[in-house]
Amino acid sequence: MASVLQVCTYYNPLGGIESAILQLVDGLKSRCRVDVLCTKNGPGVDIREMDGVTVTSVGSWLNVTGRPLAHLFPLELLNRTTDIMHYHLPFPLGVASHLLVRPKTKLVVTFHCDLSRYHGFKKVFEPVNQAFLDACDAILVTSKDLIENTPCLRPHMDRCYVVPYGVDPQRFEDPRHAQIASIHKKYGKRFALFVGRLAYYKGLDVLIESMKQVDFPLVIVGSGEVEADARRQVAEAGLESRIHFAGSLYDKSLIDMYHACEMFVLPSTSSAEAFGLVQVEAMMAGKPVINTFLETGVPTVSVHNETGITVPPSDHHALAEAMNCLFKDDATRQQLGSQAKLRALELYTAERYNNNVWSIYQSLLADGVQQEAIKAVDARTRKTHSVMAGH
Repeated sequence: MASVLQVCTYYNPLGGIESAILQLVDGLKSRCRVDVLCTKNGPGVDIREMDGVTVTSVGSWLNVTGRPLAHLFPLELLNRTTDIMHYHLPFPLGVASHLLVRPKTKLVVTFHCDLSRYHGFKKVFEPVNQAFLDACDAILVTSKDLIENTPCLRPHMDRCYVVPYGVDPQRFEDPRHAQIASIHKKYGKRFALFVGRLAYYKGLDVLIESMKQVDFPLVIVGSGEVEADARRQVAEAGLESRIHFAGSLYDKSLIDMYHACEMFVLPSTSSAEAFGLVQVEAMMAGKPVINTFLETGVPTVSVHNETGITVPPSDHHALAEAMNCLFKDDATRQQLGSQAKLRALELYTAERYNNNVWSIYQSLLADGVQQEAIKAVDARTRKTHSVMAGH
C-alpha cells in the first residue's frame, strides 16, 4: 500500500484550509496509508492517533508570519520515509525544511493561497519558494484564476492541476427542523449569514458598514483577531440589535445555521481568500451567495447571476444593494439557491476532490506524470465572469 505524508501548518480544523486537509485525509485513508506532520503553538512534539491517522505536531513558542517556527520540524521531516509528501502552502517553515533535508520522495504541493499580507517577508523568501516549486512533481490549485494571478506559479504551469475543494453532500441532508426553529427564535426567521475566521481579509468592516443600509439581521459565525474591532464597530454604529456574534460553530450546529439563513455573505477584500470553502457549504444547503470579485477562485465558486451575486470588494454600497435585492425578491433568492445547490453537487463534492487528488498520486507513483497545461475540472470553472454592482 502506498504511503502519503500530509505536511501542513495546522491540522485540527481551524479554517477552510485545515478543513480541506482534514477532509482529504479522511477520503484517502482507505486507499493508502496517510500520516500528518504539522506544527502547533507551545513546546514539545505530540504524536497521537486521530481516526486511524498518526498526527505528529511539532511545537514552538515563536511565530513568524503568524505561523509557529518549530526548530525541530526539519528533524521530524528527516526521519520520514514515504512514497509521496504532500505540502500545503503557504508554509515557509515546511518549504525551507524540505530544501534543507531533501527527502527522496515524490513531491506534491497544494498552493492554497499566497502570503499576500507579508510583502517584505514574501520578497525575501521568494527564491526559496521558487526552488521548492521547481522540485515539485505536481502543484495543485483550487482555481485557474489563482495561477493566472499569482506570479510565482506562472513558471510552473505545466505541473499545475486545478482541483477545487469539495464537501460531503450527505452532511446537508435531512435538516434538523427543531434546531432551525430554535435559531429562528433567537435571531429572527430571516437573516443573512457570515461564516469564517474573523481575519483582516474577510471584509467584516465592509459588511458591518453595509448593514447600515439594510433592515434585517446578520449572524456572524467564527472567531479571530479582528473580533474585538468588529464588535466595537457594531457598537459605535448602534447595530447591536441586528448584528449577532454567534461564536465558533462546528459540525451539525454549523449546518443548522446554513439551513436557517436566507443568504450567505462572503465579503472578502484580499487575495488571501483564494477559494472560500464556506461558499460551497452554503450552496450545499441551497443558499445563494454574495461574494466579491477577487483575482482568485472566489467568484468562480459561486457565479454572478447564476448562484448568487458578485460585487466589487470593499464596496459596502454594492454589498448592501445585493443583500437587499435577495432579501426582497423571494423568487430570485430561491432560484439562485436551487442553482447553487446543483452547482455544488456537480463540481464541489468531497468525493470529486478526493478522487482527483488520488488520480494525481497514482499517476506520480506510476511515473506517468501528464505534462499538459492546466487540468480544469470542468469547462465551467474557466468561465470569465462579469461583475455588476447591483442585481
